[in-house]
Formats: sequence, structure tokens, C-alpha cells
Amino acid sequence: MYGVFRKQFGYYIQPITVITACYERSLVGANFPNEYEKCSTMLKHLSIKNFVIVDQLELDFSPGFTVLTGETGAGKSILIDALMLALGERGDASQIRQGCERAEISAVFDLNTVPGLADWLQENDLQGDVGTCLMRRVLDINGRSRGFINGHTVTLQQLR
Repeated sequence: MYGVFRKQFGYYIQPITVITACYERSLVGANFPNEYEKCSTMLKHLSIKNFVIVDQLELDFSPGFTVLTGETGAGKSILIDALMLALGERGDASQIRQGCERAEISAVFDLNTVPGLADWLQENDLQGDVGTCLMRRVLDINGRSRGFINGHTVTLQQLR
């Protein structure tokens, strides 16, 4: 299993033993906060289009989502790879679904779960809807990749 870790302004996906959206104390290697915040969801929505074998997928996450499980071949790794791509990981044309011109991944995050992110977005003129951050990545068949934060074109470094 993999977990999405947050550090200052970035998200990191790393192997863990338990995934939890409520308390970081279950995460291997995570820091223990002094006071646990009310359970909230960092990742609100994930949209995948023409990525690997996925035609189109829309996932909404809500408080209480705690585990990503499934049988071998169910697509867990595809979800993780798509999320990593939206967060600035390297991608290439081989990840585009066969017969398609481009793949598109979008992830919506709750700004309230990442202290300082709203300020960083404002400083870099990347504000969007109040309380959320939309990160989007488009790969085309020619190997070109474009990243967006709240509809604004950004570098891969900014996505990270």
C-alpha cells in the first residue's frame, strides 16, 4: 500500500502499512501531531482520462476513507501513478491509453489541510476556488506534458 504524505508545500507518495485520512499516527515514519485535528480529507477528487488502460474515472473522497485495497490487477497502482503524475512526477507517452491523443489527470485538494499553501498560491498568482486547489496534468502522444494549478500553466517544479 502507498500513502500520500504532506510536507510543507508538497505531497509525497511512499509505501506504508496503513492509510488513514484521520490520524497520521498510523502512518509508518509520520510525525505524531500534538493535537489531532478533526478528520478531514486532503484529496477530495481524482479524475483520470485516457491513462494506461483507464478510459475515464471520477473518484470522490470523503472523510472516513481509510484504505485503498483490491485484488491483484484491480488498478490500485494505476490510481497511485495517476495521482503521482498530477503531483509533478515524470510521465511519458507510454502512459497514454492506446489509440488516444492525450491523457489527463486532475486532483482536487482541500487547502485547509495544508498550512501555508493558500498563501503560496496567492504569492504565485495561482489562486482558484476558495478552499480548494485543482492540480491538473496533461500528457500528449508526442511526449509533451503540461501542468496546471487552478487553471494556470505551471512548471513541473511548481506542481511538486
